[in-house]
Amino acid sequence: MVLAILALAVAAQGEGLTVEPAITTWVEVDSNANRVPDGVIGEDADPGKLMPPGRDVERPVVDGLARADATLDIAWSAPGLRLSAESAAGVKLFVHEVGERLVVAQSRASLVTSRLPGELTLSLSAFGKARAQRSGRRTYALARSDAVLERALFGVAWRGGLVGQAFQALDAPRVSFGGGGVVVGARGPIGDAGRLDVARALAGRGFPFAPRDLDNPGARARRTDGATTLSVQAISARRLFLSVGYLLTRNDSNARGESWLRHRVQALVGFRLPGELTVGAVGSVQLTSYDNGVSLGQAYFLGDDDETQNMLELTLTKPVLGPVSVEARGALFGNELAAEGARFARHTAGIGVRVEL
Repeated sequence: MVLAILALAVAAQGEGLTVEPAITTWVEVDSNANRVPDGVIGEDADPGKLMPPGRDVERPVVDGLARADATLDIAWSAPGLRLSAESAAGVKLFVHEVGERLVVAQSRASLVTSRLPGELTLSLSAFGKARAQRSGRRTYALARSDAVLERALFGVAWRGGLVGQAFQALDAPRVSFGGGGVVVGARGPIGDAGRLDVARALAGRGFPFAPRDLDNPGARARRTDGATTLSVQAISARRLFLSVGYLLTRNDSNARGESWLRHRVQALVGFRLPGELTVGAVGSVQLTSYDNGVSLGQAYFLGDDDETQNMLELTLTKPVLGPVSVEARGALFGNELAAEGARFARHTAGIGVRVEL
């Protein structure tokens, strides 16, 4: 995170600097603390396939937990230049499902400068995330970076650049990958308080630890994927904040079961009620069509809150004393809409106290 270090170094100057730390503690109930589908998934989802002798299907477990989250946002601005670093870390302590206890941390650093010839704007960003679970399951590290040039023309900001990404799953090396690609897009205004973003990306991924095709023992090539994405997002920042996005992804793979076409729609809305009560809601619906049946690798990502899942989350926030506010949150999660595979469902409800330091 070179950019994060640079941002901190610049912070020593003090001018144009903002620092926003916060801590939130929660008590919560989770209806599927062990993050498992209600049945079998992947290869075992074949109804004509018998479960191996002595192997039991893991069932969802309801459990309570305490969690704590800390965030730190640092930004520094000068004419034609902005540096920022946004970091967060958290811990979850389940009462009974000890193996599900985890720590997670992530950080994003960015640099945006318009001090370039030709009225160009350069944006550099780097993102890293690490998740460690006591049982070792769903323990991974993710790194992503991009470099994008932007220029305004005819009232529209046109963009193009390079992206790179690497993912390492310690408990399931077969889904680990590295790759990169190109992205192009445009952003334009909608009225006086909105904007529309359109982007198209082409990327390739290599899976160095994936097994070779079992149906072709003589094959030497390991799994490689090529993905094409199209995203459209509209944002309205009036008294009612509204963001609606659509993502179309086509993934082509030389591995059995890993070629698919996916549609995902996500919406976020926020508004304020009397009494300084802020309401926020986010929801998403995902529909995937698999060329050869359900993806075997998708079972791994059921462990994340929003990966390959439908979801609806409602949050209520109210300040109670200066920088202290109370938050209540409820969420529903379910696996994507696809004909194949077992069903996945998870419900959470919690209440927390947030302190902005």
